[in-house]
Amino acid sequence: MSIMDLRQTTSRQIAPLLEEEAQRWREELHWDYRASLDLIKKFVDARSLAGSAVTENGQIAGYAFYVLEEHKALIGGLYISSRYEQLALARKLLDDLVQTLRGIPRTERIEAQLIPFGCDFSQALADHGFCLYPRQFMLLDLRANGEKPLEPPSNKTPVPSVSGLRLERWDDRFFSPCARLIQLAYANHTDGEINDQYRSESGALKFLKNII
Repeated sequence: MSIMDLRQTTSRQIAPLLEEEAQRWREELHWDYRASLDLIKKFVDARSLAGSAVTENGQIAGYAFYVLEEHKALIGGLYISSRYEQLALARKLLDDLVQTLRGIPRTERIEAQLIPFGCDFSQALADHGFCLYPRQFMLLDLRANGEKPLEPPSNKTPVPSVSGLRLERWDDRFFSPCARLIQLAYANHTDGEINDQYRSESGALKFLKNII
């Protein structure tokens, strides 16, 4: 087993691992994760995705990556193939990643929202001092209860007015008021502990611009 810089790999080398990860997202969470993984391949080939890969017998068995943002680091993903000893390799990756991030100047905080496919590495995170906030992914299959799923409204469907409320298409003029709304909505909320962007209007504005 050895650990290498993710920027020394290619998308071809990591493709089988990403295909397996996409399958896990699809089977366990009913989530099409392929677009996100295509972005990861793009950044890997550009040698611009910071992180680590763990190899066994010359094959990439797992990977983790991070993004630096001002005073904090975001661990964007960590996945170990089910064909290997997942917990042991996850610990090795976390040890390497956290040691690297602790050594980066002006980094005051590390955030991570990870999906532990196949193994529970919460204790490994706790050993590094992370505060843990378990999250539940829930699924209700309406077809199993004989109910017909609701069809999304088309663009031509008129939106009824309720108590004076009105729905409008997104416009950039909404950035500032929505950022203020996010800050107020997440005040003293668990998600504000997990993601510090929710704690200030400027952070919420950055969050909105990233996703829009």
